[in-house]
Amino acid sequence: MILAVVLLLIIGVGCAVSLWIQYKLTDELLAETERLETLFKEGDIIGVTAASDAFVIACQRASRKLALFLPHTMLSEMEQSAVNLPAILRYGEPTDYVKEVHRCRLALQKVQELERPTLQNIF
Repeated sequence: MILAVVLLLIIGVGCAVSLWIQYKLTDELLAETERLETLFKEGDIIGVTAASDAFVIACQRASRKLALFLPHTMLSEMEQSAVNLPAILRYGEPTDYVKEVHRCRLALQKVQELERPTLQNIF
């Protein structure tokens, strides 16, 4: 009986820690997408290019941790959008940059929404 309670507590703590890690990482990346959009709208091309490069690295680091908890298809969608950002600035149409930032933000929000422990997600 005591062993069952201990195991249940360990599982509960593990779930709580994994959710905390997911929310922490996705919140940081969502904040960074807002920063990217702000820099772009201010016209700071050098700043937004550097921030986009850093965002790609941050997404790759976060993906390594999130891969323990999330389906890889969700992560690849997020990474694809992130990797496109610097290339759009350098070689593409600048107006597509904001669209790609929004696509990345939606992918991150989808991760948060689908991993939230609600009845709808459980059943």
